[in-house]
Amino acid sequence: MINQDFLKKSILKSLNASAQAAASVIMLLPKDSFKESALYSRRTIGGLAAHMACVPVEEIRLMKGVSRKTITKSFPKSIASPRQFENLLNRSLDYLKKEIKGVDLEGLYRSREGLILNGFEWLMQLLAHFTNHRSQLYLNLVSFKIVPSRLLLKSFFEGHPMMPIDDYKQLVASIKTHADIRKNS
Repeated sequence: MINQDFLKKSILKSLNASAQAAASVIMLLPKDSFKESALYSRRTIGGLAAHMACVPVEEIRLMKGVSRKTITKSFPKSIASPRQFENLLNRSLDYLKKEIKGVDLEGLYRSREGLILNGFEWLMQLLAHFTNHRSQLYLNLVSFKIVPSRLLLKSFFEGHPMMPIDDYKQLVASIKTHADIRKNS
């Protein structure tokens, strides 16, 4: 038997750490950047941030069988400030904390791709979805030639070893090429 409460608390803890790191990145972005096109996304940076803040609600509602079309109508298409991001993210995380209690980690659910996932797999997908967008935000921070402090980098990767440091350095070097392209266009 799976200790469901322990696993749910662990997922929430990881998501909260990822959310704090994302909020740190958002705070460093220039105010006028929210209208810019985001790297590796079809959205603006404000659109990416709005979507990211809503991921916890979106995933739980999808898990419950609510259509994507219905879900997307209830969320803002974009945000214009770090404060809006924090408010939207906090509401989304509060919703998740309430709703996660009713998720059966061993129960089966159909994903948006038509896959059958158990509740644990779905919540891990939620965490991966959120973390993917957090990484996209970070790439945009680097593309604006904002050098994050060691403290931010520590909080960004602490407890979430997404990649070895050498791979990370190589990634940052490749992002500089994209920043140069953005600067010269």
